[in-house]
Amino acid sequence: MNWKEEFKAATDILIKGGVILYPTDTIWGMGGDIFSKRAMEKIYSVKFRSKAQPLILLVSSIEMLKCFASDIPPRVEDLLSYHQKPLTVIYRKVKDIPDYLLAADGTVAIRITKEFYSKGLIDTLGRPITSTSANISGMPFPKSFGEIQSHIIEQVDFISTYKRDAIDNPLPSVIIKYEESGELDFVRN
Repeated sequence: MNWKEEFKAATDILIKGGVILYPTDTIWGMGGDIFSKRAMEKIYSVKFRSKAQPLILLVSSIEMLKCFASDIPPRVEDLLSYHQKPLTVIYRKVKDIPDYLLAADGTVAIRITKEFYSKGLIDTLGRPITSTSANISGMPFPKSFGEIQSHIIEQVDFISTYKRDAIDNPLPSVIIKYEESGELDFVRN
């Protein structure tokens, strides 16, 4: 199967409300179509994760981000353009995002992925996907596919073939929140 065929197979699963296991620009993640409440419920269930802990959304471009983030301050847009590490931003003003993806304060964390596989998935689907580490909540995140717990592997509907044999030293993304005062709060460095 070539990448175009794999992206199509994965997006067919996403459209049907399934959950996928895939490498992101940071670590291996579990994801679903942001418009599938069923997929979100399954992710929380498989991870034994509290729904009070919102999921990150991945988009493939600044243009896609602007479809969902209503107000991107110029300082944040500059950071998104020049920051070398994967950068997740918590946005206060969002639109067209289902309520079940919003934090209690109405915010949502979104990252523009530049990584081949996750970007290809999102572009094929034509909308954002969720991302959360492929582990049981509270356990260490997997540094490679081989470290993903069998419980997770058995519960997902699709598993990427990309980077299955890779031994990387991935790190989660940097997470920032742009405060109304104009200050940047580094939630995770």
